[in-house]
Amino acid sequence: MLLRFAHYAIVAVYCVLPVAALAIAIAQARRARRAQPLASLASLALTGGAGAAVGLAVAMVYAAATGGRLVPTQVALATYFATGLLLLLKLFDFALIAALARAFRLPLAPPAAVDATAAADAPDETTPEKLPRAKPPRRLIARAVLAGVLRVLILAGVGLPYVMASVLTYRPKVRPADDPTAQLGLPFEQVTFDATDGTRIVGWFIPASPRTARDEPWDGWGKQTAIVAHGLAASKSNQLVLARLLPEHGFNVLIFDFRAHGESGGQLTTFGDRERRDVLGAVRWLRANRAAGATRIVGVGASMGAAALIAAAADDSDEGRAIEAIAAYGTYDHLGGLTRSVTTDYFFEPLRTLLVYVGLPLASVQTGANLSAFEPAALANDLWPRPLLVIHGRKDEIIRFDHGQALYDRAPEPKGYYWLPEGTHNDIVTNETAARVVAAFLRLAKPVPMI
Repeated sequence: MLLRFAHYAIVAVYCVLPVAALAIAIAQARRARRAQPLASLASLALTGGAGAAVGLAVAMVYAAATGGRLVPTQVALATYFATGLLLLLKLFDFALIAALARAFRLPLAPPAAVDATAAADAPDETTPEKLPRAKPPRRLIARAVLAGVLRVLILAGVGLPYVMASVLTYRPKVRPADDPTAQLGLPFEQVTFDATDGTRIVGWFIPASPRTARDEPWDGWGKQTAIVAHGLAASKSNQLVLARLLPEHGFNVLIFDFRAHGESGGQLTTFGDRERRDVLGAVRWLRANRAAGATRIVGVGASMGAAALIAAAADDSDEGRAIEAIAAYGTYDHLGGLTRSVTTDYFFEPLRTLLVYVGLPLASVQTGANLSAFEPAALANDLWPRPLLVIHGRKDEIIRFDHGQALYDRAPEPKGYYWLPEGTHNDIVTNETAARVVAAFLRLAKPVPMI
């Protein structure tokens, strides 16, 4: 509850702060009587320009990563978000300066500024050159230096992890560059549905391919649906490859953009935690709108998508229990552990410690979800008696192989694994042998008999 309140509070701050800063800057410009009356507006314009650069850069990086097209309104929203973020940091810095000045008994305005103000208010015949300048005492200088060092350390220790957490959790939306027909030659229907918390989700429903005489006889042809779940910073378009063999093996496919990705609603991602509600919404939509083609529902997910599928299937609801088998590509056992391993691999101290102990909690505040506690391996215990297949590359450079091994080890039977000796994080989803293993697993996987 506290995290949810903090989330709504910070969203409100992002929404209000740029408008409030503009109103204050205009009021200050109108009241100014001396030199540089537009200083406040110029400072705000500079911050807005920096926000525009950051927002555009984030949108362009995401569009390039997913192969999608920029959406002007999303670029504008990213600019507003980045500007609010920078203003919040400036506000934090202002409060920090005031707190340090009070703690170290320092004047908020330096002596030179005080002298200049006094000179401006003095009679015309008095000039700043004629005023005596008192040399600050050494103790004051020492306190000022110490306060300045603390200011830099606190800004770096809080501000840098916060910026990184904000950039990782915020997602500008992009339009897909292609569709199942253009990419795979498959017919499809665009569908929309609500996640179980009301977030609007956009997806594609792809029917099973027509059965031919050479196809192996199977009573489930066209009656079963695979939910395909993409990874972080991906989309239904650029990870459609996960579904490429399923229609020809008789599965209908529902693939969709997770919240804060592609064409779906929302702007904040939670690495699989809240995304479980998108999966549950997909199951609900299938049972209500494609019941004849979804007499059995299975899941295929990559990275974040696999974690969301496991969390959804562990949910004690009709929708959660309806997911009868899961194939998980390159996912993790525990989000906190993944954060520690990624920071160890890619960052140096003290930044890695700051990201784990400051950045991840701040990301939780930003999203309103307790990300440190999200643990797919623990949730996998609730899959029983339904089967789980874990696919992982031994050379995965993002989610270490030991995370996939730990997930498999902690999952109850029935379970299976497929390790790719040369597999990296992204190439395992395009591996043909792995795709055929997954298709065979989904056809044959059944819950263990319950005594």
